[in-house]
Amino acid sequence: MAKNTNNIEDEVRRRAYELWEQYGRPESGEKEFWLEAEHEIKQAKGLNGTAAESSKTTSGSNRQEHTPPAKPTG
Repeated sequence: MAKNTNNIEDEVRRRAYELWEQYGRPESGEKEFWLEAEHEIKQAKGLNGTAAESSKTTSGSNRQEHTPPAKPTG
């Protein structure tokens, strides 16, 4: 099972990086990008609310935490 957890974490890491790049590589917001990526990956795999929750999250489903920061304008 640890291998599956590592695979999910790797996918989340890649997706969080993609999100970070899409939002112009801001200097902050890493937690928000991680949470959004984790949410997307787990939802795609049908894992939301299961024991496979990552140790990176500590609270329930506060939807606002999953929203990446606004893309800077200019």
